[in-house]
Amino acid sequence: MTTAVGIETPEGVYIGADTWVSNEDGTGFNGAIKAWEHGPLVLGFAGPIMLCHAIAYRLNILTVPEGTLHSWALIKLREYLGKTLTHKERKVGDWNLLIGYGAELVCLDSDGTVTQSLNQSQAIGTGAPFALGSLATTAAINSTIESPISPEGRIQLAIASAALHCNSTRLPISIVHTKVAPILRIVPNDDPSTA
Repeated sequence: MTTAVGIETPEGVYIGADTWVSNEDGTGFNGAIKAWEHGPLVLGFAGPIMLCHAIAYRLNILTVPEGTLHSWALIKLREYLGKTLTHKERKVGDWNLLIGYGAELVCLDSDGTVTQSLNQSQAIGTGAPFALGSLATTAAINSTIESPISPEGRIQLAIASAALHCNSTRLPISIVHTKVAPILRIVPNDDPSTA
């Protein structure tokens, strides 16, 4: 399988994944893209590489309407994948898809479940438990230091941790992120001397 990680920030969602593809006999190769941009979305995949490619290459540019990413993924994306993927592809085995849009992150599982992040991060794939431990540690460290670890740095550490403990996760990794439009804030000038 693989390890893919997503982090929510006010600036957008960051998703990273390793590039290793493993065969049933334990051999494998590097070079698979399992984290990619798709219009306004960023996606990360864990599961059979054939299905990853089917989703990546057949997914039309989809727009997320007003409302939440969670409800869109639960209804529209599930319906779309059900119509787009072949019967064989739908039955290929367990898989997970991280979906980032704006500053929101959800995960769609092969059983149709859509989950939201409870702590601004998610990890999927065989290395997920190790990656989640690393994400929790770096989040705790970031809350106590002056120069926090960047989202890209946290993803690198999380996937490196998974690679140390899981033979189906290997470096290098790819990282993509959404971009949230800055919000213009007008701050009243309370200084009477500048009036």
